[in-house]
Amino acid sequence: MEMKKRKGPEQDILHIHIFSHTHWDFEWYEVQEGFRLQLVQLMENLLATLEKDPHYKFHFDGQMMPVLDYLEDLKENDHLDNKERVREAEEKISRFAGRGQLSLGPCWTSPETCLISFESLIRNINRGIRYAEKFGPVSTIFYNADAFQYHSQVPQIIEGTGLQSAFTWRAYKGQNPLKDLCLWRGADQSEIVRYYPARSYAQIWHLPEDPLDALEVIRSEAEQMRPFAVSNHVLITQGNDQFEAQAEVNQ
Repeated sequence: MEMKKRKGPEQDILHIHIFSHTHWDFEWYEVQEGFRLQLVQLMENLLATLEKDPHYKFHFDGQMMPVLDYLEDLKENDHLDNKERVREAEEKISRFAGRGQLSLGPCWTSPETCLISFESLIRNINRGIRYAEKFGPVSTIFYNADAFQYHSQVPQIIEGTGLQSAFTWRAYKGQNPLKDLCLWRGADQSEIVRYYPARSYAQIWHLPEDPLDALEVIRSEAEQMRPFAVSNHVLITQGNDQFEAQAEVNQ
């Protein structure tokens, strides 16, 4: 989507990118078992949406553990009636990942980096990459939407595991929010490109069904993002915690 800031050359056009996603907590306002039930429904609806619309793209929170939980639940049901839900689901996940419709990895779980050791963070990323590779291409972005703190060697670890950039929210100094893009420098002077969602990772929860209403919401959000943009591109995140894919986004 493009929104003209004013008449003039290409640099006066604001390019808007809609990013559909979910942020998955294993337990929070529900116990783990309650969220597991939601996860099965979320994954079933997501796979159906990706099947129906080959242009729809979805990001699964930068962690692989929810995918494993989903497949484990299917495995329990397969034992009961001798069906092949797991095999069918794995084939679908691989197909959508290969098409670029489903973004997987690179972490095993979404880490709170200041609560674990350096080795644990490295193992977390490497294990997530290995598991995601079973299905296809792996995201090269250290996507950690809702962590609260980062120590000074996180950029070094991210770079050392072969990742190319980061998407992180919170954890900044000063009273004013950061610009959306910066170079994140670690203690050893390692530098990676870091994207900071100034208005959180959950900007728009659900877009209105009416296209004109949806366009107005997008325009309004883009205008609020403009002061934080260092380029003529802005990213609008669509989704929230435990939110399912909104199939109407591409319509």
